[in-house]
Amino acid sequence: MRYIAAMVFGLYRKRTPPLGDLERQMLELLWTHGASSAQQLHAQLVDEHPIRLSTVQSTLERLVRKELLTREKRGRAYSYTPALSRQMLLARMVAELVSDLGNPSESAALGLVELSEDVDEATLTQLEVWVAATRRAREGGGEP
Repeated sequence: MRYIAAMVFGLYRKRTPPLGDLERQMLELLWTHGASSAQQLHAQLVDEHPIRLSTVQSTLERLVRKELLTREKRGRAYSYTPALSRQMLLARMVAELVSDLGNPSESAALGLVELSEDVDEATLTQLEVWVAATRRAREGGGEP
């Protein structure tokens, strides 16, 4: 929980590098389908628009250098896996935006209130649970 709070309030070291459309599309495929090779991703992408395997490979390598993917050698090919969950990447990007806009605590709180209008009841309940756990940890000095 403390790690999530650190991410949300900008206490991490690196900024998230900007992502191109193809990079976002590949991350989305990997989050949905799990670890995949460049060939597997190419087969999924080529139906939507013509793209060369070499373009897929270079895009995957860029995502590895940006530390958004990890890769593991499997036979003669690499298998790529997201280094962060979709939720953690989104939290990191939102935290950076909030931090860039000024007072992080106030902006984050106002942003959560604004977003809560469009969130379902189950998500609001989960947020309440997390807030309560954070308050208990502060009072007791422990980890939520």
